[in-house]
Amino acid sequence: MHCRYVKQKLDRLFEDTSLPPVPQGFSERLMQRARQRQYLQQESKPAVIRLWEWLDQTGLKKSTAAAVLVVGLAIGMLMGRDNWQSPAIQSVGKSQMAQVEPTAIYNLDYLSDSPKGSLADAYLRLASATNGRER
Repeated sequence: MHCRYVKQKLDRLFEDTSLPPVPQGFSERLMQRARQRQYLQQESKPAVIRLWEWLDQTGLKKSTAAAVLVVGLAIGMLMGRDNWQSPAIQSVGKSQMAQVEPTAIYNLDYLSDSPKGSLADAYLRLASATNGRER
């Protein structure tokens, strides 16, 4: 009920007022600025985001994501190929794997001369079969 009263008062207040005229060319200038602002926002995005949006518009987004995932997995397999084909791993059974030093399995020979207390030494102790006890 209160809203209806306010509406009636506002209607009476604005009954005699007229709208000011719109300046000539206002709508054209407004649309030009809107297009310019939209263009600047679009250009300020990194190329990767613009490419991702284009892929989304064309419907290729999921296909591209799947292709990138497959390529990443393939690269990971190629990078780890030396380890899983290593003679040290092939000759050791799963039950004996915990007893073998990580330097032999994962080609970490370059870390074996690291000073005691260094980050490399800590990594080797964590990864070794003795798990931090004396080597």
